[in-house]
Amino acid sequence: MKKKSNNNNKTISIIIILFCLIYILAFIFTDKMGVIGKIIVQIAISNIGLGAYIFPFLLLSYSFIIFFDYKLLNPYHKLFGFSFLFIIFLVFIHIKILLLDNPYLLAVNGAGGGLIGYYLAKALYLYFGVKGTYLVLISLSLITALFITEISYLYLFSGLTIKAKILLNNLVNIIKNKKLISIMLPTRQKEITDYHEYTAGQELFKTRRGKRREKKIIEEIAVDQGLQETLPSEYQIPPLSLLSDPHLEDKNSFRLNIEENIKILENTFNNLIIVS
Repeated sequence: MKKKSNNNNKTISIIIILFCLIYILAFIFTDKMGVIGKIIVQIAISNIGLGAYIFPFLLLSYSFIIFFDYKLLNPYHKLFGFSFLFIIFLVFIHIKILLLDNPYLLAVNGAGGGLIGYYLAKALYLYFGVKGTYLVLISLSLITALFITEISYLYLFSGLTIKAKILLNNLVNIIKNKKLISIMLPTRQKEITDYHEYTAGQELFKTRRGKRREKKIIEEIAVDQGLQETLPSEYQIPPLSLLSDPHLEDKNSFRLNIEENIKILENTFNNLIIVS
């Protein structure tokens, strides 16, 4: 049974691939493909407009998935989702064409999304207008994207809320840092001004102290000059005769010492004689 299903899938994929090749060749060589090529091009352009150039590639991708037996989760959901996105694309590109003259003839000739885009866009335009139609198409495209990816709304919104909280916390931290910087800058400027004032005061103190020292030195010089002026100009040096002769004093002291030594020797001899 599995072999038969695989064979059937391969035959379907081969048929789709052949149809896509014929379809692409009909668009490239329209004049050379005869009546069949012209019919294919006319039907595709009048019905899906600019989507006719995208349609064969979607079919080829689907045929390759079937041929190589890729096991996708819920393949029919994905097929439905991509086809619905393709229709939304046709309507989206056809909204502005409704505002032009003869939009039906333009759709038949392949402008915008063709006849499919024309009818769906006209119905949405009557109920929602231009802006409302765009909003409806954007919301439907988001829903189909979630349907294809099979992401739950709770998971999506929980992730978005977590990221929003992180962004808000970062913004709050940035605002707090800016406030701290704005508070610290004037205090820093005040410290700088105080330091300049302190250095200026210190320099004034130094200059005053230097001036005081200069005044003292000048006063001392003036006092010395006054003393020199009070001294007599004709000062006489005392004579050398007032000093005693050092040679005479040395001779007298030498004689006294000899006499004292003689007396000491006589006394010692006398004592020795008495004892003996």
